[in-house]
Amino acid sequence: MTLLGVVLIVVTLLGLREEAMRLVAWLRGLPVRHRAWESAFPLSLGVALALGVFFPVPGSVYPRQGAWHDRDLLPKLGPIAFAGAAAVLLFTWAAWALAGFGGVSPEVTQWLITARRAGLMLAVFDVLLPFSPFGSFDGRRVWDWNRAAWGVLAVAVLGLLLAGG
Repeated sequence: MTLLGVVLIVVTLLGLREEAMRLVAWLRGLPVRHRAWESAFPLSLGVALALGVFFPVPGSVYPRQGAWHDRDLLPKLGPIAFAGAAAVLLFTWAAWALAGFGGVSPEVTQWLITARRAGLMLAVFDVLLPFSPFGSFDGRRVWDWNRAAWGVLAVAVLGLLLAGG
């Protein structure tokens, strides 16, 4: 797998997540904008260098209005976060299934395995760790909004881990 291939996979994964979040925000009537998590870049680099794993720093969508609080907008932010995490999980489960069924070339299988790994790493941080210092990820908003919905996402992530993610 080339570096360009990995970049394309990560951009696709993060793009699907972002678009799912923007779609739900639009359906809920909440104007949003993307904000990067600049403070997480050094942590991401450190984890990658020290552990040799992909530590995702996807940023997120945030309300465009000037002053707002999560607790006030949680009925809208929760479903937006759920959509982002669900898009990552659908992408990752699809890559797992397609790689597992065979019938594709070894090159395509390698792409699918890389996509599955990247998606799983994002899903673990995005869903399973809804506490500090990972509170910026979607899992925290889903947890605060609806614990049953968070549980559905968590079971999907754990299923991927058990399936050989």
